[in-house]
Amino acid sequence: MQPFVWETHEYRHSPKTSDWFWSLGIVALACVFISVLLGNILFAIFIVLAAFALALYASRKPKEIRVEINSKGIRVDNMIFPFAHIHAFALSTDGASPSLVLTMDKLLMPHVLIPLGETEPEDIRTLLAQKIVEGHYEEPISQKIFEAFGL
Repeated sequence: MQPFVWETHEYRHSPKTSDWFWSLGIVALACVFISVLLGNILFAIFIVLAAFALALYASRKPKEIRVEINSKGIRVDNMIFPFAHIHAFALSTDGASPSLVLTMDKLLMPHVLIPLGETEPEDIRTLLAQKIVEGHYEEPISQKIFEAFGL
């Protein structure tokens, strides 16, 4: 099997306006106020830290990743997903950016989404169908909610 390589961004980035960050701050402060009012200081601290982490993550630009499909498995930058640990694959072309979805045998990482970038989905399907079974993937509602908020 000849290696099939492409480069893409690690996720689809949607730039955030200052209004988005103000909204995050207002919601976080309201939650902190309610939490302090109810006497839960620890949860208030958690909300402040979570809002700060979310703001940092939202302002981060995606890096370029290199994806390679070879005879042993799928390599995404420095991570290798051997075919032995992949139960099935699916091509998600419904959203704004098409992606390859791997169903893994790991409990904490059941699905891996790899953006296709400019790569043709049919090329990937033809290549992976030789090694793994093609399955079906329904995008979870949480993913749709995150995309609606621009995350």
